[in-house]
Amino acid sequence: MQYSEIEPQVRSSIEAAKRLLRPKIVDGTLLISSHSAIPAAKSLYISMLSSGLDITLAGPTEASTLIMPYRDVNEVLVFSLGPKDSRAVRAAEEAALMGITTYFIAPQLDDVLEAMLSRHEEISRIMLPPQAPLLTMIVASSLWSSEMKGPRGDRLKAEAADVGSSFSWVSEKYGQQAEEASRFQRFAAVYGPIMEPSARYLCSVAAERCEAMLLLDEVTSFSRITVPVVEVISSVEEHDYKDVELSMKLANLKIVKLLFNVDPVTANLYASIVAALIGGKVI
Repeated sequence: MQYSEIEPQVRSSIEAAKRLLRPKIVDGTLLISSHSAIPAAKSLYISMLSSGLDITLAGPTEASTLIMPYRDVNEVLVFSLGPKDSRAVRAAEEAALMGITTYFIAPQLDDVLEAMLSRHEEISRIMLPPQAPLLTMIVASSLWSSEMKGPRGDRLKAEAADVGSSFSWVSEKYGQQAEEASRFQRFAAVYGPIMEPSARYLCSVAAERCEAMLLLDEVTSFSRITVPVVEVISSVEEHDYKDVELSMKLANLKIVKLLFNVDPVTANLYASIVAALIGGKVI
């Protein structure tokens, strides 16, 4: 793992995310995500839920067949990574034809698909850079989630303004754990519900080493784990899983615990940077 190689890529993603068009997310927003983009879309979903917004997350086919025809949707955000993601484009077109304000967030698509999107004035195209598009989306999700009022909003605005220092803070606070986990030839990622996006990102950047990804609620599956564990959990959910953590310790599993005592809006951003350090790359 070379921090000197990871740091400029992380900083580049942060700067790219800051330049993106910023949707104004409202009640009744539908987030549509292709499978590979779930870490970013679910990060935004969790952030918006914790902010009290009425928001829904679905895959393109589910959104097209079960949600948009039968529910009032005020806004659509589509997250995609694949250059030939026709299902995501089709869902965006359907939203546009229904007169719904739609944002399509992805790197450059196939020319035919880009042309299909450009036909609809209701679709705003948010173009991601080809380098590390998934991390850029995760950073953007945190920035887009920071528009809140009151003390929590003030704190989050301050964090968003200082997001460029995220790598330095993460590497100082979690560098030792990241170094230890980076030496695991194989591992299982276990996570609390809030931290699912960053656990998914970890198993993407370390795909050849991540043997399993398990929600901490899946306690009956832990007996099958024979490899070291990277646990990703937030402080607000930690108390609910003390029994599971005890079970893992009694099973003599080697555990690297990544505990994030931060707001749900920023938790997955910081955890994804740690994941990049563990995986030795940024995507």
